[in-house]
Amino acid sequence: MELTLKELNDSFQSLNVVAESLTAGKMKYRFAKVLKAAKGEVETLGESLAAMAKKHGAQMTGGDRFRFDDQKQKDELIQFNTEASEMMKSEKIKLDFDPKYFTFDEITKAEDPKKPINAAVLADLLWLVSDSEITNEPPKAQTATA
Repeated sequence: MELTLKELNDSFQSLNVVAESLTAGKMKYRFAKVLKAAKGEVETLGESLAAMAKKHGAQMTGGDRFRFDDQKQKDELIQFNTEASEMMKSEKIKLDFDPKYFTFDEITKAEDPKKPINAAVLADLLWLVSDSEITNEPPKAQTATA
């Protein structure tokens, strides 16, 4: 599956939430594989953003952490934010998994009843979840009323 760095970054927390909400079994294993690959991409993204921030004059505070002085580095911060946003929207990554194994029905069956997955979390993961069972439903007949 191909997605942008922005899509991955925006949904990474939801990936973790779902992974923690699943009971043991095939779905948890499949999610763990996707989560491991996603984590590697997010770590690489962090390194890239830190290098970009350093290029724009940010102070490195340890590891991939950085900060800009809002008062003194306003222009550099704006340039960094613009460049980072463009990069995250345009750069695509590929996560190797088969969406047919990630249906809403299968995720719901595998979720721990004590840790239900809410709709907002699933909405963040539309790139992951196969919705073929939804799109293959025939449209409902409409009747005209006078």
